[in-house]
Formats: sequence, structure tokens, C-alpha cells
Amino acid sequence: MSGRFCYRAGICLVLVVALFGFQACSNDDPVGPDTDANDAPALPDMSTMTMDLSFFGLAGVDQASIAKGSPSQELLGASTGKDNFINAAVRVLYVQLSFCAVFEAPVAAFALAIHSIPQKQDDGSYLWTYIFVEDAIEFSIFLYGKDEGDFVAWRMEVSTNNPALPLDHFVWFDGEAMKDDSEGYWQFYEPVFQSGVNAAGAPAGTPGVESVRVDWLNAPGHVHRLTLVNNMEGAEDEGDNIVFMSSPSVSSIEFTDVSVGETYSIVWYYDGSGYLQVPDYPEENPGVRSCWDTRQYDVVCPD
Repeated sequence: MSGRFCYRAGICLVLVVALFGFQACSNDDPVGPDTDANDAPALPDMSTMTMDLSFFGLAGVDQASIAKGSPSQELLGASTGKDNFINAAVRVLYVQLSFCAVFEAPVAAFALAIHSIPQKQDDGSYLWTYIFVEDAIEFSIFLYGKDEGDFVAWRMEVSTNNPALPLDHFVWFDGEAMKDDSEGYWQFYEPVFQSGVNAAGAPAGTPGVESVRVDWLNAPGHVHRLTLVNNMEGAEDEGDNIVFMSSPSVSSIEFTDVSVGETYSIVWYYDGSGYLQVPDYPEENPGVRSCWDTRQYDVVCPD
């Protein structure tokens, strides 16, 4: 399975370090003019950025299999009769791993935003600020939210004095969220170190180019959907996309590799059963549905 949606090594490093910084320390001191923080817009739920793949934690998949994107013989040997479920779990967790740089750090930042006091700015927006310092390297995160009527516009910027990868108010991501939590989007950016290439709406500073877009939807019946697209112009994986859907009865993830025209589908139900349908599995009859029962043992798929 191809189509990795990770940032390049530099920004991955900075944001992962920042992630651990958030977990250790955040700046909770008020910054800027005094204001009633209760008037600040509500932060969107973490589900607008993350796929709930906790069901596949039952598989006990090793990291080597996840990184490779296919289960090791040792893993299959230890899970006799559960080949279909194990193969599905490895593929799903591989996709999750591929999105590490896009989701782990922003989730951590948003989760800790509630511990910071938002401050009203001159343009009517609210600013949450986090600062982390380690070995004289300072990471500063600035999250802006502005009421735009029916929706709230969001923007997160990153600054660091790291000489290996200096960032000056680089727009890490921006987006919009409807106030009724019905839908919205996030656009992620990758930094470029040349002049004249700015992310949409970015202030002066480190420019960026579009990397991954996430559109989210909360529909009636507790149906939640994320659509993730690699929209970096000219990238090898441009156009590759993932659609994740969850509801009280069924969840699914569908990955499309547009370069080869292949789609990988995995579906799991609330009772523990499910199936995968992918172009390269099973070996003896690639592309057919491969099912598991409520205890995740291989079964013949129903008609």
C-alpha cells in the first residue's frame, strides 16, 4: 500500500518535539489585554482531526508489521485463524502511522488549549498561546479563533529558534468550523524556505504550501465522516485520499491510491465482525471480500 501522507522529516521533527513539549509544559499565563474568556469561541472536538481506530487495538499488532504495511509471519502464526482481521488491522494502523505528523501534534495542542486563557485581539479574534523551552530551543504555538457569523475561522502558527529548522509564525494549519458542529475543514501546510510562497492568509514569516486537507462532517444519526486528501501540488501522492466513517453500528475506512487506481476498503461492525477488500489480498484470490466473525476469526463472507 502506497500513498504516505507524512510531512517531510524536518517539520515532523519540530512538531513531534513540540508535541512532547506540550505534554510536559504549556504557558498558562494570560497574554495581551484582559478579556472575558467565556466569550471566546469553543474549540472544535478532537474527532474533527482524528480517526477512531481503537477497535484494532485488539489485534496486538507489532510495530514492525505496521511500519511495513503487512503482517509478519510471526504475527500471523500467533493469531491462528484470524488472518483476515490481522491483515485489516495492520493496514489500518499503517494508515494511522502515515498520518502521524498531521494529527498527533495538533491533537495534543488542541487538547491542552483548555488549560490556556484565550485573549482577545484587536481584530476581534481570540488567541491561545503555548510556549515550551528545552536546551535553549524555544517552541511557540499560537492558536487563533475568530467568530465569522455561522462559523469560526481557526489558524495555528508555529515559531521556533531551532537553528536546524527556524520557523517564524509558520501557519501550520487553518480551517473553518460551523458553530453547530455540523461540518468544517482543516488545511495543513508544509514549510518552504524561500520567499514569495505563502500559505493562504498567512502573515509575514515562514511561507508554506498546502499539504493535506481534512473535511469533516457530523450528520444526523451520530454519523461522523472525515475525508483526507493529499493536495500538495506536484507531490508523488497528490490526490491520494482516505475516507473514514463511523456510526453507532458500523465504521469504515477507505483508502484510494490514485496513481495506480486502487482502493482499499475495511469495514467493522459494533458486534466485532467485519471485512476487508483490497487489491492484494488474499493471496489466492486477490480483491475479494475477506471476513471475520464477532470473535475476529476468519469466516466465509455472506452473500
